[in-house]
Amino acid sequence: MTAPIFHGGALRAQRQAAIDAFDAQQANYRQTVLAAFGQVADTLAALEHDALALQAQAQARRTPPRPCRCCKPAGVPGWSPTWTCSRPMSVHQALVGYVQAVAQRHQDSVALFAALGGGWWNAPGAPAEAHTPSRTSTP
Repeated sequence: MTAPIFHGGALRAQRQAAIDAFDAQQANYRQTVLAAFGQVADTLAALEHDALALQAQAQARRTPPRPCRCCKPAGVPGWSPTWTCSRPMSVHQALVGYVQAVAQRHQDSVALFAALGGGWWNAPGAPAEAHTPSRTSTP
């Protein structure tokens, strides 16, 4: 007979502590999953916004610049006229806007990969074989 007979409620307290620890871990897991889903949803919304911005910037880049009222023809007679304008160069602004939109889209794409779990192979405690992908060679 090795079973304890009287422990004054210690077994019940240990059982309740184990249940409480399980509930706390379960709540922590749920919070982590909800935060991950929220991060993915936010990143997908940002990518949708990036697609619209990229489309608008591409359209602005394709639109040829028009002379404005402040533009005046200048140049040497007999040569093709050049236009002088006091406004900033819209062609370069359109190109810079397009490049910025592309960069933002790439940045948000990387954020989506990270939100979906990218980089797990670099996490501390990851198995060593996860660091070097296996490659199969075909003859």
